[in-house]
Amino acid sequence: MTTQEKLYCKKKIIDYKLSLLLIVLFIMFVPIGALSHELGHYIAIKSVGLDAEIKYCYTKILNNEN
Repeated sequence: MTTQEKLYCKKKIIDYKLSLLLIVLFIMFVPIGALSHELGHYIAIKSVGLDAEIKYCYTKILNNEN
């Protein structure tokens, strides 16, 4: 086995620290992204003068009985 082949065999195929970091960041940013997306809907509804309620996966327009 040549020196080049030995070095190739010692290389890491998977970087476990990077993988763990990316998984944790993905888990953290999915809810942040969903809520910020719904916040855009909430701001649009409030800007036209209606009442709204924001939830995790949707924004609800409340009945405006005036």
